[in-house]
Amino acid sequence: MSVIAVILLVITICIVFIPWYNKHRRYIKHLERYPSPPRVFLLGNALDFRQPTAFIRKFGEYARLYGDVVKIYVGPFPTKLLVSNYKLVEQVLSSNKNLNKGKEYQYLSKWLGRGLLICDGDSRWKSHRKLLLPSFHVQVFEEFLHVFETKTQLLVRKLETELDSSSFDIQPYIQLCSLDIICEAALGTSIHAQEDGDSDYVKSISTMCTLFIKRSFNPRLRNNFLYKYSDVYREEERVIKILHRHSSEIVERRKKELQQMELVQDEFGLKKKLTLLDLVLVKRNDVPTLTDIAIREEIDTFMFAGHDTTAAAMGFTIFCLSEYPHIQNKVMDELNAIFVGDVNRSVTLQDINEMRYLEAVIKEALRIYPPVPYYSRMVTEELNFEGGIIPQGISLLLDVYGLHHNPEYFPDPDKFLPERFLGDRGPNGLPYSYIPFSAGPRSCIGQKFAMLEMKTALSILLRHYEFLPSTPKHILSLSAVIVLSSSNGVRVRIRRRIKRTTSPTGYNS
Repeated sequence: MSVIAVILLVITICIVFIPWYNKHRRYIKHLERYPSPPRVFLLGNALDFRQPTAFIRKFGEYARLYGDVVKIYVGPFPTKLLVSNYKLVEQVLSSNKNLNKGKEYQYLSKWLGRGLLICDGDSRWKSHRKLLLPSFHVQVFEEFLHVFETKTQLLVRKLETELDSSSFDIQPYIQLCSLDIICEAALGTSIHAQEDGDSDYVKSISTMCTLFIKRSFNPRLRNNFLYKYSDVYREEERVIKILHRHSSEIVERRKKELQQMELVQDEFGLKKKLTLLDLVLVKRNDVPTLTDIAIREEIDTFMFAGHDTTAAAMGFTIFCLSEYPHIQNKVMDELNAIFVGDVNRSVTLQDINEMRYLEAVIKEALRIYPPVPYYSRMVTEELNFEGGIIPQGISLLLDVYGLHHNPEYFPDPDKFLPERFLGDRGPNGLPYSYIPFSAGPRSCIGQKFAMLEMKTALSILLRHYEFLPSTPKHILSLSAVIVLSSSNGVRVRIRRRIKRTTSPTGYNS
C-alpha cells in the first residue's frame, strides 16, 4: 500500500471515527448516573431481546432491579433509556420540542415513508395532521356507524362456525373485521378481508412488525450496510411490494370513484361523503407535500395504525370479558337497558354515549394490555431532567406497559377492575400514567374513531354471543412487537346468548 493510500485511510478513519467516538463518549458521560443491566462485550444488552415474548418480562425486570430510568446498550455504547418515570414521561410527551420518533422507526420507513406515525415533527407533519383532523370530527362519526354495523354483523356470521369449539383464536377474526372497517370507513373502499381470510396484506403487516423488532435489537441488522446482505432485508423487500401494491390499488380505485361522486357540503363545512382518503385526494393540489407517494404513505399508515391497534384492543377486551363473567353480566345489563333486549337493532350515537360501563371495560383492557406497549422518542434538543442532561441523539423508550402496571398509580394492577374508569377524573388524576393512545401533541388522532368502533362492534357481538374461557384455560403469551399481541393467540369459547329472564337486570348469563 502506498504512503498516499495509508494517509488517505488514516484521514478517512479520523473523519468518521473521531466524531462517532466523541458522540458516544458524551453519551457515556451524561448518562453515567443512570444504572444499566449487565451486558455482553460489544453486544450490550441485545441478547436479552432475541424474542419479542421476552420484552415485557425483561423490561419489567429492569425497572424492578434498576429503577424508573434505565440505560440500555444495543452494541458497545448506550443508545436508549427505558423510562417509566412519570415526571420524565410527562415532560417528553407534553413537549412541543422533542417530537421526533425514536431511531427505530426508521426501520419502518420503506413501508410507511413519512406518514404521520413515524415522520419527524416538522412543518410537513403539522400540515398533514391539520389536514387529516376533520376526518375524525365528532360530527362525521355518525356516517361510520353503518360501516361498523355491517362489518360486525358479518363477523357475527363468521363466528358461527366456532360455536361448537372447545376454544379458538378469536384474534384473526377480529383483525380481518377491523381491516374491513378501516378500509371502508376511512378509505371508502371495500376489500372484503373477512371473505378472504387468507389475506396476504394481513400476513405482510405481521411480518413487517416482526422484522422491525429483529432490526431494533440486533446490532448487526441495525447497520444499514450489513443489513442489505441479510435474509431479513430480502424478506422485507418481498413484503413491502405486497403492502405498497395493495395501498396503491386502493388509491387508484378511489380516484376513479371520486370522479363519479357528487360531493355535498354540510353545515360544518365538511363534505358529507368525504372519507380520509377522499379528503387527501381532494386537497392534494392545495398542499405541495401531498405527492402521490406521500398519499400512499399516509394511507399505508392509517391502514396499519387504524386496524392493528384497534383489533388488538378488541381481542384483549373480549378475552378479559371471557375471564370475568360477572363483569360481562354488568355489560349486558347496560346493553339490555339500552336496546331493551333487541339483538338486531342498529346502534346510534346516543346509544354509544350511554355505554359508560362498556367504555370503562374497554379502558381497563387498554390499561392491562396497551396496544402499543412502548413509545420511542428521539431527543433532538437536549433535556434537562432532575439536575442532569439527557443528550441529543438518545432514544427514550417510554414504558407504557410499566406505567399501566405500576401499583403506585393503579392499586392491584393485575386485577381487571373497570370501575377505576367510572369517575369523572379518571383512575388517579395523573393523565400521563394512562396513555394507551399516547398524549400531548403527537397523541393518536384516531382515538375517538377507535373507541366508537370498539363500542359499536362489542355491543353487537355481546348481544349475539356469550364469551367464555377456553378449555383448557388459556394463558396469554404476550409479544411486544410494534403492537402488543399474544404469540399463542387469544383463545376463547362462545355460545349463543339466550335471554333467560325478563328481570330488571336483563340478560342472565
